[in-house]
Amino acid sequence: MNHLNYINDYKKELNSVEENHTSNICEFNWDVEKVPIHTEFGEVPNRYAIIRNDTKDVLSVVSPTYEMLYNQQLADMANVFLEMTNKPPKINEFYNGGRIAIEIENDTLYSQSVLAGFDGNYKGHITLINSHDKSCRWMIAVTIFRIKCANSFMAFIGHGLNENSNVAKEFVSGRHSTYDILNFNKAKSTVIDAQTTMKTYLMQMQDLQNQTYKGNPKKTYAALFAPNKKVFYGVKWKDNSKRFVNRADTFDKIYHDRYKKELGNTKYAMFNTITHMVDHECSKKQSENGWHMLGRGNDIKQMGLKHLMS
Repeated sequence: MNHLNYINDYKKELNSVEENHTSNICEFNWDVEKVPIHTEFGEVPNRYAIIRNDTKDVLSVVSPTYEMLYNQQLADMANVFLEMTNKPPKINEFYNGGRIAIEIENDTLYSQSVLAGFDGNYKGHITLINSHDKSCRWMIAVTIFRIKCANSFMAFIGHGLNENSNVAKEFVSGRHSTYDILNFNKAKSTVIDAQTTMKTYLMQMQDLQNQTYKGNPKKTYAALFAPNKKVFYGVKWKDNSKRFVNRADTFDKIYHDRYKKELGNTKYAMFNTITHMVDHECSKKQSENGWHMLGRGNDIKQMGLKHLMS
């Protein structure tokens, strides 16, 4: 996807969100229900369907011990954070509402970028995540955007912080169980926790800026985007599948022609190449399904950072 077009589409999307929300209140016009499953032979034992209460579409099939985190609960938590900003929330629904992410822009997270010496090049959204299709846990995270290129990374609050941190991980992530849903209802996460998480992330970016990237971009691409694929290098490079070669060549070109020129031959340049590839070079279907945010694309970003920090 052309980068300039992506930025323009991104701005249009933000404008559209602002037009659709006349106030900074988060609300849904639907929720979920847990109902028994019936067939012509009777009720299915020990299984329930999670359905939308508006369309009655089935989002997943669960056991009796599965506890739902309702959209209203997620919205109530979002509204606590929204009391500290005048920005409207951005509600993302993927897979027909099977996966949900609420993003809340916060100016205090932007200030962390200035304090860290990045001249305000980063902004952060507090992000509340839930799934009704059992694809992921509920989480409270910070989505961090590099403003210049709109590359993003989701940093989970409490993860990767030092041992003395007072951020309790059980209050910012959990399963759909009775115990963990109770933890969500008494979540102690605050904007201060989000600031700490963003500060930690920016410190990692500073470390990557100071380290030389000594790898091969095509091999990095293969390791992250096709870890189970047998890859040929050197004179046998063209023996790989055409799609793989094209994607790896695109990755290599983005690194050398854009980020290496802008940021030098650093691990920071490679990390931006990874996030760019996931965010801007994914297919339309992947984008609509939240692949870059809640799917494998996000996993690739997490693995990429871990690999470069090791």
